[in-house]
Amino acid sequence: MAINGAASNLFISTKGLKQGDPMSPFLFILVVEVLSLMMKRVASLNLIYGFKPSAEADFEINHLQFADDLIVFLDDNCEQVNNLKNVLLGFELVSGLKVNFQKSALVPVGDAVNASDGAVIFGCSITSFPMKYLGIPLGSKSKAVGVWDTILQNFEKKLSMWDHVEKNMNIQVQSGDRCLFWKDMWMNGESLKSMFPNLFKLSKLQDATIQEMLDISAGNCWNLAFCRSLKDAEIEDISHLLDLLSTFNSGVGDDQRVWQNGAKTFSVAECYKSLEDDGLLVFPYKCVWNSKIPQKVAFFVWTLCYNAAPTMDSLRNTINVNGCLLCKKSAETSQHLFPHCEITTEMWNHFLKGYNLNWMFQENVRKTI
Repeated sequence: MAINGAASNLFISTKGLKQGDPMSPFLFILVVEVLSLMMKRVASLNLIYGFKPSAEADFEINHLQFADDLIVFLDDNCEQVNNLKNVLLGFELVSGLKVNFQKSALVPVGDAVNASDGAVIFGCSITSFPMKYLGIPLGSKSKAVGVWDTILQNFEKKLSMWDHVEKNMNIQVQSGDRCLFWKDMWMNGESLKSMFPNLFKLSKLQDATIQEMLDISAGNCWNLAFCRSLKDAEIEDISHLLDLLSTFNSGVGDDQRVWQNGAKTFSVAECYKSLEDDGLLVFPYKCVWNSKIPQKVAFFVWTLCYNAAPTMDSLRNTINVNGCLLCKKSAETSQHLFPHCEITTEMWNHFLKGYNLNWMFQENVRKTI
């Protein structure tokens, strides 16, 4: 093979998966499971020691592993550090994966007198608490609310669409075994919590179901269970509440979630359709997931729609992103490389002219489809 005009050395051809292949993460998980088994074997031979979560526990925790993130617990002992490094070097030989010791870190806990020597043996740096692991703060004071702000923001982002889903659903109450008395929207399309906020605050059974609030043995009386005696204004609210509850008749069977039109029971497909109809979730699935399109092509277009293709911007930790390799005029992103790069635009125009088509490319791949 000629590289830059000069003949290169001989190389052995191999067969494997390309970077970004959809099978790559699954293959990695299978291979890295061997590392976990090696760690357990070494611990069984007493070459490394973990810790017991309690004095009564009859087991030790010596490592925690999530994909390519690994935490190993050792005693303050240089021999154990050396044993761990030998295990990782052995894993390199059997798997072909390389461990980057420079990106690793040794975290001393308590009075670790051998921490510096252990870092030299392992070839890594020394760090200290607080630190982050998988986005979760470790070693921070859990009472400090600000420490958890990032995690809360991530949860709110993931769950934001469910607020919309909840607003588009009602509960069809039968026996009241699943419907929450105060929190679910089962009375005239509203929740009793929103209709009677003062009474909700006083209730001892804020998370109880309708069935738990209804005392059948006492002749279908409501057990509202407030934490104190009611004031005059609150007694008036109770009167309105009991008037509403007088229209309820307990049925037979399990409660079900239904859309507000009452036409269909809850399903994942209907949930996605609701999000799409209101513009919260837009994905051209009919164009992409088509049986006539090769699976590789469909998956690749799907990654482009979600900016997950292995372009330079997504690989910025290891590759220079100063310019597109085709036009040299912009950063290589999914939005630039496929719809807007000068070179790819010429290619698109060439094929479109063959079909006598004119096409206006949108902002990104998803909108273009």
